Amino acid sequence: MPKLAEKIKVNGNRVQLFINPKFYDFESVKKVKEEFEQVCHVVAADEKSRIFVEMQPKKNLKPEEMELLGYEFYNHLLNAVKERGQ
Repeated sequence: MPKLAEKIKVNGNRVQLFINPKFYDFESVKKVKEEFEQVCHVVAADEKSRIFVEMQPKKNLKPEEMELLGYEFYNHLLNAVKERGQ
């Protein structure tokens, strides 16, 4: 199983997440996307083998802060899935 760090990519001023739909449903991803839209421009796509999320912060962040943003999205996603009772 790939490590979480392998599912978070910092690409310039964007953070890309590759989410396994076997563990996280797209409805939960959309809920977290809405929460993050206050601080980022967020795009989410439900692909067959994965859910792709790309975030672009509205203010400049350091590369290490960008990676933390990706981890924070996953934390919120875990909480959203827990709330949905999955």
